[in-house]
Amino acid sequence: MKTARAVLALALASIAFMVFAADSPLQSYVFKYRGDTRVRIINDDVNTERFPAGDYLWFRWDGRPYRITDARTLAQLDEAYRPVREAKAESREIKTRRRELKTRERELRNEQRSLEREIRTASRRGDEVSRYESDVRTIERKRETLERDMERLEADLDRRSDRVDSLRTEAERKWMRLLEDAMRSGAAKKD
Repeated sequence: MKTARAVLALALASIAFMVFAADSPLQSYVFKYRGDTRVRIINDDVNTERFPAGDYLWFRWDGRPYRITDARTLAQLDEAYRPVREAKAESREIKTRRRELKTRERELRNEQRSLEREIRTASRRGDEVSRYESDVRTIERKRETLERDMERLEADLDRRSDRVDSLRTEAERKWMRLLEDAMRSGAAKKD
């Protein structure tokens, strides 16, 4: 049970997740580097309590467990994934901007509803409502501009999502080469 909780905690703490092909020899891993943890556990019983403090990569390759603590190899593995992290950060910024635009959209909708109530009230009283036309047009223009901005933002987010996928695929290829090199050179020790 402790192991399951430790694995869950690592998964929740994960800041990045690479998904390797189902037929990949890399089946599971726990990568702890400079305070960040990335985890991929598939049908595996990983006891993280026995892992050392500090930086490491534990992984299972073709059913055999390995561990890397070599600083140079760990830095290379981290560097391979850096472009993905950066692209994801850019996407988060766009998502923040999208939330801001949606908030502004709600504000304009509420402003428009309030104005419509005022117009109905004025109309019932027999007041002249033409004085509200300018305000109505202003709100409509703001909403149209906002909708165009949202469409551009969504298109940008879609492009960036495709870019993240492409960068992730490249990072996975680099990881595979680095792990093969580490196993050949002895930097990856059988665990």
